[in-house]
Amino acid sequence: MGILYWIGLLHLLLRIRLRHRAIVLMYHRVVSKEDLKRIHSQPGIVIETETFEKHLRILSRHFHVVSLDEFKERMITGQPFQDRTCLITFDDGWQDNFNEAFPVLERYGLPAVIFLPVSFIGTGKRFWQESLTHSLLGVLERCNGKTHSVHGAILAKLGLDMGTFMPDETGITRIQEKVGQAKALSENELKNLLNELSETMDGQLSSNAHLDTFLTWEQVKTMAAGQIRFGSHTINHKILTRIPLDQAQEEVGSSKRAIQNELGHEILAFSYPNGNYNSEIKEMVISNGYQLGFSTEAGLVSSEDDRFTIKRVNIHQGATFSIPLFLAKIVGTL
Repeated sequence: MGILYWIGLLHLLLRIRLRHRAIVLMYHRVVSKEDLKRIHSQPGIVIETETFEKHLRILSRHFHVVSLDEFKERMITGQPFQDRTCLITFDDGWQDNFNEAFPVLERYGLPAVIFLPVSFIGTGKRFWQESLTHSLLGVLERCNGKTHSVHGAILAKLGLDMGTFMPDETGITRIQEKVGQAKALSENELKNLLNELSETMDGQLSSNAHLDTFLTWEQVKTMAAGQIRFGSHTINHKILTRIPLDQAQEEVGSSKRAIQNELGHEILAFSYPNGNYNSEIKEMVISNGYQLGFSTEAGLVSSEDDRFTIKRVNIHQGATFSIPLFLAKIVGTL
């Protein structure tokens, strides 16, 4: 890939594929090298601050990075995008979006959009994935790697056994793999699993659990005073296609009103949790007054595309740690 970059083929592909089209980048977490080993989100949503700055440097030099408003106008009017247009987005509103990403965005003078799961903002709550991981790691810290039968029975539900549940890097990686697979469980199964672990641990999590929390409203307002715009990511970050339609309607509509009440202006963009939507969910987004809906389907964007199923390219450390890899991800050769 490096050879393609240095002989200019990647830049040629950029000019060809991004002629009158846009790329919407989907980030989640931006963390320091030190915290990379202390957080416990899935690797596919994490990028190092140093790598993020590399990305912004190349974007500021070779792309037309637009605000949400400019992107929206192009999508509504159908006017073609300027060549190599880029919109930067973040899902979830993690605390590190303020501590790590925001200063770099300000340094390069670049706008971005952050999609908020309202019930998590300013609460100290965690998503179930991080809560489950920290509960499991809490077992390790309390028991010094020696689990008793109660813990063992709970671990078995995740496909973990005493032998693999060890306090080393391999053991932690094994835990993260199993937590990722737990997405297939129902909401009730996940809730029961978390409750069981919480009871055995008296509600204690691992010592780094505070790192996996979300923005406060004060931080949101500070960023909104600059070039950061905000959209909805529902109230509770539930997968909308898995819940009753009346609950989905509440998630879509109430989240919009809550953010508007905090910021004092209309919220026009929505991001589907986990990228899941169908025709009914899409219609809810439209009927609640949103102007744009963002998916997680990969691809470039034309101004003539459906503006309620906008494609994005997920960016994370493993796939984009170098500039050639980053550009290859954008042009779709990775």
